[in-house]
Amino acid sequence: LQTALLWSGMAHSIDEALRLLLRMTDIRFFRKGWGTARELEQLWALRESVFLSPTRFLESLSNKCVIQSVNKTAEYSDHVVYEGHFKSPLADMVPGLLPPESETSWFQMLIPQPLQRSTRPPPMVIHLPGTGDHFFWRRRVTMARPLLKQYQIGSVILENPFYGKRKPKEQRGSRLLRLIDLFSMGAALAMECSVLLQWCESKGYDRLGITGISLGGHMASLAACMFPRPVALTPCLSAATASRVFTSGILADSVDWATLSDRLMEGRDAAKTLQGRGWIPHETYDGNDREAALILHKLLEASTNLSSFPRPACPEACIIVCATRDGYVELQDVQKLVKLWPGSEIRTLDAGHVSAFLFHKDKFQRAVADAFERLDQVLCPSSPAAAPRRSQG
Repeated sequence: LQTALLWSGMAHSIDEALRLLLRMTDIRFFRKGWGTARELEQLWALRESVFLSPTRFLESLSNKCVIQSVNKTAEYSDHVVYEGHFKSPLADMVPGLLPPESETSWFQMLIPQPLQRSTRPPPMVIHLPGTGDHFFWRRRVTMARPLLKQYQIGSVILENPFYGKRKPKEQRGSRLLRLIDLFSMGAALAMECSVLLQWCESKGYDRLGITGISLGGHMASLAACMFPRPVALTPCLSAATASRVFTSGILADSVDWATLSDRLMEGRDAAKTLQGRGWIPHETYDGNDREAALILHKLLEASTNLSSFPRPACPEACIIVCATRDGYVELQDVQKLVKLWPGSEIRTLDAGHVSAFLFHKDKFQRAVADAFERLDQVLCPSSPAAAPRRSQG
């Protein structure tokens, strides 16, 4: 018992230590403010026209699902690595919303060698990055290779807009310059995942999934909600909404509150835009010290709460992984997901946000494999042998 209590305390302490580090750094989220009301208007018009129906969403991408290049970059005894790119559909749908560096989507694929798999194509899962996960290497090492080795699951690793090769020159690290960039990231990733899922289908892959950790988990959920066909969904360390993550969680200490307060007119204009479209209730703001936080919470709630998006096509193939001592994501916001998606499962780890990522990645991998097994039961209920199997090597 003493060991368990000690570990529980350490798990949360790691998150708190990171909070202190965040307070000490001068790099902040949204140091250039909120973004313009016009940009938010454009993004919301797109949301209302295509994001409320997965079928209409997919139809809107029908002439934009063009993978421009895929090349083999490495070959090993058990897998082959490919890299490719394509233009993000968001760049065409709302020109100028993404910075030029983010308009091209880059991805890497790990596919089991033909001798290592059956005649049926392997399951393929798209990995979306958490905050700070730039380029491909971290997800390749911590998730994609173990999934391939242990479960014969292939992977597509997608670079985030605003990250890695797609990071704007002015942006420092992972700290987005404006709030609108977070919303643009979500819209772009949902579209790009749909492009990749359809492309995988065209190549004969009939078992597809999406996963991600932290920010990547939320984006994976959004992408699955917008795809009209069943996928294995495994969001890890993420919640039904990001509203409290940036306003009361540890990441709140990384927000440039001084800039948001100085530019309150931008925030008020953004709120009025959504009020006018009926997404948030009309409210008069009184200019108190908490006004920036209140507006930010309302904008994030309207933009990121998964209750305002369609359900995934197959919630039975969704396994949610959370940490009981998470300092970033409130447990009650995670538990809302199973209520939103009847048939899904939630698995808990006795860990904090950071310690879960550091020490429990095998649990994430197992959840991905189990989600594919459930997907198989939906797609091929009479073929139990079709599910991903743990390697005997």
